[in-house]
Order: sequence, then C-alpha cells, then structure tokens
Amino acid sequence: MAPHARLIAVSLAGLLALSLAPTTFGQAAPPVSLASVSAASSSAGSTLAVIATVDIGPRDILAVGAGPNPGDPIYVTRGNNFVGFLYRINPVTLTVDDSVAVGRYPFGLAVSGDDTVYVVNADDNNLSVINGATMSSAGPPVPVPDDPKAVALSRVVDDTVFVSSSGVRRITTLDSQSLSNKVETSLANSASHYGLAVASDDSVYITSYGGNSVYRFDPGTATVSTFTTSTGLTPIGIAISDDDTVYVASEGQSKVHSYAAADSTVTSSISVSSQPQGVAIGPDGRVLVASRSLDVVSVLDPVTLAVDDTILAGDGASSIARTSSGLMVVGNRFDTTVSIISSVSPSLGSATGRSGSTTTIALSGLPAGVLADDSTVDAIFFGGVAVSGWTRVAGTNSWSGPVPDGTGSVPVSVALQGGNTADLGTFTYTVDPPPVIPAGPPTSVTGVAGDASASVRWAAPASTGSFPVTNYQVMSSPAGASCLTTVLTCEVTGLTNGTDYSFSVRALTGAGWSSWSQPSAVVAPKRPVDPSIMITGSRGEVRGRPGIIVSGTSTGMGMGAVLAPWMRFDDQTTFSEGKARILVDESGDFTWQRRTQKTIHVQLRTPDGSMTSNTITISRR
Repeated sequence: MAPHARLIAVSLAGLLALSLAPTTFGQAAPPVSLASVSAASSSAGSTLAVIATVDIGPRDILAVGAGPNPGDPIYVTRGNNFVGFLYRINPVTLTVDDSVAVGRYPFGLAVSGDDTVYVVNADDNNLSVINGATMSSAGPPVPVPDDPKAVALSRVVDDTVFVSSSGVRRITTLDSQSLSNKVETSLANSASHYGLAVASDDSVYITSYGGNSVYRFDPGTATVSTFTTSTGLTPIGIAISDDDTVYVASEGQSKVHSYAAADSTVTSSISVSSQPQGVAIGPDGRVLVASRSLDVVSVLDPVTLAVDDTILAGDGASSIARTSSGLMVVGNRFDTTVSIISSVSPSLGSATGRSGSTTTIALSGLPAGVLADDSTVDAIFFGGVAVSGWTRVAGTNSWSGPVPDGTGSVPVSVALQGGNTADLGTFTYTVDPPPVIPAGPPTSVTGVAGDASASVRWAAPASTGSFPVTNYQVMSSPAGASCLTTVLTCEVTGLTNGTDYSFSVRALTGAGWSSWSQPSAVVAPKRPVDPSIMITGSRGEVRGRPGIIVSGTSTGMGMGAVLAPWMRFDDQTTFSEGKARILVDESGDFTWQRRTQKTIHVQLRTPDGSMTSNTITISRR
C-alpha cells in the first residue's frame, strides 16, 4: 500500500468510524428539549441535507466507514451477540450491493487503501479481514484480546493495524500484510476503551470511558501514557485532523474538546447536543459530531469550534464517517438505517413568471453521478407558504412544480431532509398583458369597373380594436386579383374583362387581420386590350455607385403585376434572369435599377414568360 493511501484510509474511515452500545454507558443522559436543536437556514451557498436513507436491516448498526480513494464504497457493520454482518453501499447509487458475515458484535471497522476491511468482533474476540472488492473473507479471523471495541490503521509506512480491547484493557498492534507480529500493550484497568484514532506520527489515542481519560500509545516504544484526564469527561468518540488536532466527544458533559496532539492542554470546547458519541473530520475540515440522544449531527468550525450547522439523522445517530467524495455517513443505531448527508447548493430556476407557470429548484454540489433521494426536498415555500404539486425530475437533482397565486415579489425557500432550510432569493410575478382585440371588418364596399380593373372604395371599420389600422387588402371574387394599400381606395387590376366581380376588404392592425367585409355589388370590367411592356434606360448613380436606371410602362396588366429583369453582357450569348421583382403601379408604370459599369442588354418579362418587353442596350460609361 502506498504511504498516501494509508494516511487517507485512517483519516477518512478507520479512525473516524465509531459506534457505541446503548447499554454500555450506564444511565441515560438527561433529556434535552428539541427546541435547543434549531434547523439552520442558509441564505446563499451550500447547506447540509440528508440525500439518502439506506435501510440495512434488523439488529443494531454498530460502525460505518469508507474507503480512502474516490469512488470507494461505504461499509457498515450491524449485529448483536448472536450474529454480525458487513454491508457494502455503492457510493453512487447509495444502495446496498453486497454483504458478508463477520463475527458477533462487529463493533468497529477500518478500510485500507487496497479496499481491505478490518472488523473487530467484540463477542468473538477476533478481527475479521474482508476483501471489500469481492466481499469475501481474506483469511481466518485473527484472535485479539477480550472485547475489542475499535480498530484503526497506521498513517505511516509500517502498515500497522491497531485494536483496542475493553475486556482486558489492551491495545494490540498487528502487521496488516501478514496479520502477524502481534504486540499487546496494557492500558489502564479502570475503564472501557472505545474510541481509537491515529496521529500523523502514528501515535495512537484511546478514549477511556469509565476512567474519564484519553491515553496516548507510542507504537515505537510500546508505552502508554495519560494524554488528558478530567472528572466527568466520559470520553467516547475521537478523531484527529490532518493538522493533528485531537477532537474528543465528552458524553457526560455533552461537549467536544479539542487538543493539540503535542500538548494535552484543552485549547477549546463547545457544547453540542446530548450524548455526543461518533466524531469525524468532515469536508472542508469541519468537525462532525453524532449525538445519539437527539439524533443530531453537529457541524463545528475547526477554528472557533462554534456550531455552524445541525442536521437531523436517524434514530440513535451514533457512528459517523466521511467518504473521499465528501459524503457524510451516519449509522443510526436504533432504526437500523444509514443516513447519507451531503452539502448541497439549492438554486431557483426561473425567478419570474405568472401564477400557474412552472419553475424548478436544483440541488448542485453533490459528488459526480450521485442522485439525491426523492425525499431530500421536504417542501417548497413561496412567501412562507408551502406549495403542493412539486415533483422530482426523473434522473436529475431537480424538482419541478407550479408557481402559486401571488403578486409582486415573494421570498422562496426549500426545506431539506434533515431539518435545514435554504433561502433561494425572490420570485417576481409578471402581469398578463391586456387581451389583444383585432379590428372589425371594413364597411360600405363599392366597386367601379375599369379596363381589366376596378376602382374599389370602402369605409374604415367601426372599431379598430387594440391597435390602429396600418393596411387594407382587397380581394376579388372570383379570386385572383387583390391590392394592398394604406388608404380607403384601391385599384384592383388584372381582372378579366367581361367577367362579373365582387370585392371584399379586410384591415390589418397589430392584432392581425380582421375578418373580411361583406362583398360589394357585382361589376364587370371593360373588354380587354392587348397588353404590352415598353422600357427605356440610361446610366446613372445607383446607391452611390455607377449603374443603370430602367423605367417603363405597361398596358393591360394592372397594378401589382410583377415583372422580372433579364440581362446579357457583351461576353454572354444568352439572357439570364435577375433576382429582382418589379411591381407595376396603378398607372402601369415601373422603374428598376442595378449597379454595373459594363455594357448591358436588358429586357423585362412576366414571371410566366408570356410577355416580354423590348430589348434595350445601355453602353458602358
């Protein structure tokens, strides 16, 4: 095992895993009002939430731990004086994926860098060694002194396993590779030894519950000394940070004390919830304390030791550890579950919208691939009132739901599993725009026949609705001729002489087109005349550059007729069609221009090619 793997294995798993039997400590601690455990509220950034509750099964949860490497599993022991099991929890799906039998009362565990799990079995007086990858025994159990309570691993290169035993008050060292070279060193005979942690120099610190002391074991000299002692201390859980600060949970005082490993003088202490037991070093160096009496995990600032946060776990929160990805794992002794806790950063999706619209709340900050449980979000509040109808967005860490009725801007918050609430800022209600009303139809439509055309007049709509009229369109019946104008008259051209026509008109506003008017009386245009197109052209300035200007007139085509330019340069043998489309006005006239300095031959044609103008040649300048 590489040295760095050994160090992490201890600081994240073996040293930090701790669990306690409820009958071991005599009388229960005095009751504490739940009012003293207030839910934390975060206005920004991250907060803690229980993202999964893993049901392990019957019998007591005794210890929790995790591998030191990213992606390593979570391990849990449970059992009693008849049976014992080790369970493996997948670190991404947060579900139990395998288990293996160990000894009776598997009271503590530690995990090495190669995924070997060491479990001390208090009622069998031995050490189980489990291959975590295969969840199978790596060899026969190793006998250790009576009533082993905790196990930890070396933080330096000698790969030593440390086991503390309460029955005969000893600490045992073993070579982790051969599980041999066993050395037993006596501890004080007046106490039960539960907590076990290792400093960076491999000195071992053992809590003595009944003796109100913490002992220091030097594995180099195999000697034991008293690190600290105090009346009523009743030390249980212990953990050591990377900077060798020793944190000790005092069950009798409901406090956590901190010491420098080199100096047993108390540097600070802080009151926590009743019956603190398990201690671990959490993400970002904060100190995590599991208090069994109120099922609370307290999070302490490592500098001030002030309580930064509290979160409710399960019934009998006793043991605690953290994974390399930053998840906190709490063993709940009495309801046989494991609470998985993570720091999450809730955010509000859309911060504006109408009542009844949909918005989302997302929980970021979880380890890669980890999905929070559906119950992670307890409730969503708009303006302090819980909103129903919110559901999990499948496959994501987001929840989606309706915006309740409201006006103005209201605060939004989310209540998370575990008791914490995060403020998500404000939601601003938008106001629906007034309804859009189209114009009514034009009235009093009349038509006067012309030569293949008709002059149509009408009156404006009685109501223009929400917007003013910008355009009118006239349509003939039979269909085929129309005109578009901004005034109350229009010349409809392109009609067939001798055919009866009526005309309808509609008005355009910002709300769209109105309905069509009632049709006019029938009129018949005059007999047809032969249509023609005649053009002339000259050179001139087109948009600031040399070009050509073509103008012309037509007969028998009517306003709105479309012409296309056809051109040929001197080096070309055929005419090609230009992209422009030229509209004939109501008098039959039109103009067209194009940038060019070359000699060009031009003619205009109807789109269907049925009519062609004369051809003109405009020489280069």
